[in-house]
Amino acid sequence: MNIFYAGVKNPISISSPGIPLDAIRPVISDGTITKDSDGTRFVENLEQDIRTTTISASATIDGRTISLGSQEFRIKRVPPPIARIANMTDGAIDRNVLLAADAIIPVMEDFDFEGYNFTIQSYTVTTFRGGDVARLAPLQVTGLMMWFVTKYAMPEEVSVFILKISEQ
Repeated sequence: MNIFYAGVKNPISISSPGIPLDAIRPVISDGTITKDSDGTRFVENLEQDIRTTTISASATIDGRTISLGSQEFRIKRVPPPIARIANMTDGAIDRNVLLAADAIIPVMEDFDFEGYNFTIQSYTVTTFRGGDVARLAPLQVTGLMMWFVTKYAMPEEVSVFILKISEQ
């Protein structure tokens, strides 16, 4: 399946047997084809509201321009990262399971693209004890959060709410 993702640099390779790479001229209907200093080509600047784009290629050989063909690509959005702690995405979590968790991990489900990393920017831990609500909003999983959960959380009564995830 030919897919590009909007908002990311999509690496592409265009070649034709017997034709030097520097003689090939790709053109895209929507978006931009760029070339790095090492010769790697990328498709970028794709609009999220456009559903398809077409890449056509031609080459100039001995003063003649010949068409090498074209290919249509679907454009998809990058899926939002899903935050997981102790392999859970929502709901109450057992206090001991939470204490054993090392980190809140942003996971990109159904996205096989390499080189995209996200970090948790903020979250809130909420627990209930004796009818009172206790909340803590640290910037990362820290000893302070673990102390808070140990001191205030009753088993199976801790909720973690992810407030913000950003690209790294």
